[in-house]
Amino acid sequence: MEQEEFLSIGKVAKRLGVTPETIRRWQKAGKIQELRSPTNRRLYSVREVKRILGIRQAENAVIYARVSSAKQRADGTLGRQAERLKGYAV
Repeated sequence: MEQEEFLSIGKVAKRLGVTPETIRRWQKAGKIQELRSPTNRRLYSVREVKRILGIRQAENAVIYARVSSAKQRADGTLGRQAERLKGYAV
């Protein structure tokens, strides 16, 4: 049987792009489950973080790329810009 991995509140907040205070609010509201260590630290399972990320990944994003001239378009500036924006949106 594989042992489950747990993360601290700071690491969870960083992965989800929110503050530790937001994680605490989510826990009080029942949106995320926590466990307490023997020293009373908040711990969150990686599986729980992935569940939250799955909800967040369902959101849509709109990107907009543009160039000022046909020369910039021919140079590949538009393509590079679009790829960078797609990476950011993901």
